[in-house]
Amino acid sequence: MRQMGEHTQGGGSGARELGVAAGVRTTSPSTMWRAGSSAAGPPGRPQATLLEPGARPYVGSVRGILELLRPALAERYRIDREIGRGAMAVVFLAEPVPAGRLAAIKALRPELTVVLGAGRFQREVEILGRLSHPGIVPVLESGIAGSLFYLVMPYVAGENLRTCLDRAGPLSVAEVLSIAADLAPAIDHAHGQRIVHRDIKPANVLLDGRRALICDFGLALAIDRAALEPLSSSGLVIGTPAYMSPEQATGEETVGTATDIYALGCMIYEMLTGDLPFPGATPQAMIARRLSEPPRSLRTVRPDVPARLEAAVMAALARAPSDRPASAAAFMVALAG
Repeated sequence: MRQMGEHTQGGGSGARELGVAAGVRTTSPSTMWRAGSSAAGPPGRPQATLLEPGARPYVGSVRGILELLRPALAERYRIDREIGRGAMAVVFLAEPVPAGRLAAIKALRPELTVVLGAGRFQREVEILGRLSHPGIVPVLESGIAGSLFYLVMPYVAGENLRTCLDRAGPLSVAEVLSIAADLAPAIDHAHGQRIVHRDIKPANVLLDGRRALICDFGLALAIDRAALEPLSSSGLVIGTPAYMSPEQATGEETVGTATDIYALGCMIYEMLTGDLPFPGATPQAMIARRLSEPPRSLRTVRPDVPARLEAAVMAALARAPSDRPASAAAFMVALAG
C-alpha cells in the first residue's frame, strides 16, 4: 500500500537531491554542470564540476513572477498559490477558467532566457506533446510571459517518491517492483518517440495512490536542444548527479536511452536500501566513484533481496551503456525473474 502525504509536484528535498531540472522544493545545488577537473574521469573526456557551488532559490520574488504570469494566463487560469520551488523553476497551483481540473504551472527561472531561444524552446516543448501515456504527466501547454518560460501540467494529488522515501525509508520488494512496473512502460513509450528523460529521479516520480507517474519527461532535453549554443559544447550538463549515468556526467554529446535505464537502476537501488549505489559527500565524489568503482553489492546492504533482482539492478548500473538492459521492459523481465 502506497501511503500518500503532502503533495509536491515534480520536486523533492533531502540530501540526495543534488539538483532538479525544473523540479521543486529543494535546497540543493543546481543541475547544470560545467566540464572541469574536480571529478575523476577517463582521459580525453570532459569532467564534471558544479556550475554553481550552492543552491539558490528561484531568482526573483514570487510577487514579481506572478505579475508576469497572471496577466498572460488570466483568460485561461486563476493562479492560486506557490506549491514548490527549486534551482530552476517555481510551481504554482492553478484553476482553469472556466473551472475544471486543477493544473500545475511551472515557471522556469528568467536566467534561462539568456541561453534559450524562445522559438526553439517552444518547438521543443511542443514535441513533448507526442507523449501520450497514462504513466507520463503530460505538458498541456507552454508559453512565454515576459522573461518567463512556463509549462502547464495536470496537478497530481499525492506525494512524490522523494518525499515518500524520506518519510518511510526503504520500501518492500513488492512495492519497488510495483512502482518499477508502472514506470517501465512509460519510459519505453517515450523512448519509442525518441525522447530521453535525462533526469529520472525520485523527485520526478509522482504517486497518486493508484500508480506511479513520471513528470518533466523530455524537459531537460528540450532545454538542451533549445540552447542558442549546444550546452555540451560549453561543457554544461543538465541532470542530477546522484542519478546520472557515467556518459551523461562526463558530458557525452549524445546521451541515449541507456542513460534512463541507468537512472532507473539507481532509483530502484535506493528504494530497496534507502541509500544510493554511489554515495558521496559531494556531487564530484559521487561522479568520481561511478567512473572508477563498481556499485556496492545490493544484498550486502539488504540481504533479503533476491539474487535475480540484485543481478538485474547491477546490470542496469553497468558503466558501459551497451552492457545495460536494452529497454525498460527488458529490465523489468530481469527484475521479475
